Amino acid sequence: MSKLGELNFVFKGSSEAKDAFIVLHGYGADMHDLASLGQWLAPRVDAAWYFLQAPLEVSIGPYMKGRAWFPIDMMKLQMATAQNQFSKLFEDHLPEGIDESAHKVKEVIELVGQRHQNVHLAGFSQGSMMSAKLALENQNLISSLTMLSGVLVSKDIWQKHITGSVPFPTFQSHGVMDPVLPIQEARKLRDFLISINEKHEYLEFQGGHEIPLPVLDGWLKFLKRVVA
Repeated sequence: MSKLGELNFVFKGSSEAKDAFIVLHGYGADMHDLASLGQWLAPRVDAAWYFLQAPLEVSIGPYMKGRAWFPIDMMKLQMATAQNQFSKLFEDHLPEGIDESAHKVKEVIELVGQRHQNVHLAGFSQGSMMSAKLALENQNLISSLTMLSGVLVSKDIWQKHITGSVPFPTFQSHGVMDPVLPIQEARKLRDFLISINEKHEYLEFQGGHEIPLPVLDGWLKFLKRVVA
């Protein structure tokens, strides 16, 4: 099994490419979950694709395990969403365990940066939250940021790392019927990123917690611009 630093990964694309993308999966998935995207993207974007595996093992059902970047109380998440108190879970504070995983991913970013000229971060759901935290706290190491179905995490802490506009383009997508991460929270993230980045692109789609074809098409256009 391939490993960078402390994290396992699946590789797709060209190891000699100038640009490299580090992709973080969502809660309960694993490094294989998004690797199929690499098969679709590799012929279309000249880049190296590193699909990382989160360090934590979590239960996702009877006799079923998945991976996570930080623990989430799914019952508390569902209750907060139903009571319109979602921001208390993520926006107002930093989730426990996120710093430990961020340290491991930063090590991967630095290692990948030794092999490739430009390092880009991307993530889905919880992986999107991790990617955004890492990119905004390590702006000198990142060439672009993609957030697929993500929300705002610890706005006050992020703002401490921003002295002006962020130096890299950002792409964000979200389904208006997302039952896991509410669309209103994605719009808060959109508004925050627009306020710090004139190169932010936002794509809203009629769907749920997913990466449908319209998002892939929009993301592909973004990717072709950032690796040009």
